[in-house]
Amino acid sequence: MLNDIAVGAELEWSGPWGKLRLPDGFSGRALVVATDTGITAALGIARGAAAAGAAQLDLVWLVESDDTFVSERFVRERLPERARLTVLGGFLPVGHPERPARACALVGDHLAAGPYDAALCAGDGAVIYPLRERLAALGAPEGSVLLESFFNNPLKKSA
Repeated sequence: MLNDIAVGAELEWSGPWGKLRLPDGFSGRALVVATDTGITAALGIARGAAAAGAAQLDLVWLVESDDTFVSERFVRERLPERARLTVLGGFLPVGHPERPARACALVGDHLAAGPYDAALCAGDGAVIYPLRERLAALGAPEGSVLLESFFNNPLKKSA
């Protein structure tokens, strides 16, 4: 369809769509967690959370190194003004057996300031599914931790 649209033509859009967004009027504390390349989705999620009205917005990025994908500067330049970014570099590589436990410990340490009203996580399914369980154990309200797994999705059906 897009190949047939004339240059300068007007298009209609609707949205936002997707499962990783806060409801309009949300006024609580929101946590966004990204692993690896999930930071690109997390930026959109953070912008949507800010637009929804989150009173506090924290973004935690678990990444091996700053030069493997996008830079911390790139991320900071695209964050909403109210968002606070914590980059936890030196994270274990994809597939490392201790990676999920390490993520749970790191994010658990980050939650020392108190519970969040919602958490939105994007990236490595081998990390974010155990992370959801950890957040629930730390008092996250039921159904308040939303996930988008880009790889290693334990729920994906095999062919």
